[in-house]
Amino acid sequence: MRFHALDSWRGVAAILITLYHLPVLFHFNGSSFMHGTYLAVDFFFVLSGFVITHSYFKKLSIFANLGEFVIRRFARLWPLHVFMLILLIGYEFLILGASFVGIDPPREIFGHRTSVGAIFTNIFFLHSMGFHDTNVWNLPAWSISVEFWTYMVFALMALTCRKFWYAACVLVSGLSAAVLIYVSRDNPMYIDWAYDFGIFRCIMSFFIGSIVYGVYMRLSAAGKNPLQYANLFEILAVALTVYLVTFESKTPLNMLAPLVFGFTIFIFAFEGGFLSNLLKTRPLLALGKWSYSIYLTHYLLIQIIFSVVIVAEKLFKVSLKTEIIFFGDPKFMMDFGNIFINDLMAIAYIAATLVFSAFTYKYIEIAGQNWINGKFVKPKTRPNTVAVE
Repeated sequence: MRFHALDSWRGVAAILITLYHLPVLFHFNGSSFMHGTYLAVDFFFVLSGFVITHSYFKKLSIFANLGEFVIRRFARLWPLHVFMLILLIGYEFLILGASFVGIDPPREIFGHRTSVGAIFTNIFFLHSMGFHDTNVWNLPAWSISVEFWTYMVFALMALTCRKFWYAACVLVSGLSAAVLIYVSRDNPMYIDWAYDFGIFRCIMSFFIGSIVYGVYMRLSAAGKNPLQYANLFEILAVALTVYLVTFESKTPLNMLAPLVFGFTIFIFAFEGGFLSNLLKTRPLLALGKWSYSIYLTHYLLIQIIFSVVIVAEKLFKVSLKTEIIFFGDPKFMMDFGNIFINDLMAIAYIAATLVFSAFTYKYIEIAGQNWINGKFVKPKTRPNTVAVE
């Protein structure tokens, strides 16, 4: 069973993240909704818990299957992650070369965020596990680090806590929430932690997703019972999600994001309403298919755009950047002097991201995944189909 509408939700969330990171003053860039779309990462975490439980919980009934699970999850995440790391290292050498011909680099080269040591922690998915005091290299990839290790927690729990699975999920989610609240006592981030306490953010959301899957399977009788009043519930789920992202993303109530997203995922798993039908259209399904690539590739494109702007400022003696106050902190944004030109820049950026993501999905994600699984997973244990993940 594949959850097509949830596939598309993942793609929509990935697009929102790419726009959230784009430092261009386009329409809606300064809106409260756009400022809160960083919570799309938590949507990924909850959805991942839902799907991984669906795909692997039964398979992880014996320790013999642990190795295959680890290989499959590694194969899912690692090829594209390392490919983008290699491209970013190459880009670092490019701006190093540009500095030798008199072009000032936009930041320190092989510095704090792009240190040589961080290359090795990235290779082993350790870059957001307490080894650094900031996000490093491919900045959105902090979530890939914590998600991989959350998979390991899931596997060990599935092997040891099967008889009281949902109680264990409630316990680890609750303890993770307690840690986030505790560390936010002097720094009111609440859910908005990344390289430092992001692992607790991921664990909390992931296991809420696992609980949601259990509720879905029970109430849907393994996916056979339709959802009554599906249209109404889908509209309600979207409204709650938009409200949370718009009005509560910078308040303590952002801790409720996994619960709200869990409700949305539960409703759309039934695929019973008109919004689900919209999500199952080909363009949105393509976004879902490319979502991991969209998420990991867009930061490099932003770096390239920013560098081009810096060079253009020097060549044409113009200012294409402006400083704004972003939730109390100064932040440089690109501004081409006309909001509609800025909009076109944002559209071109999204288009370039989609083209690049379609390429990396086919030739890096799938090719790398198939190669690793083909090399290290026994053919007789390979399933014919996989769910969303």
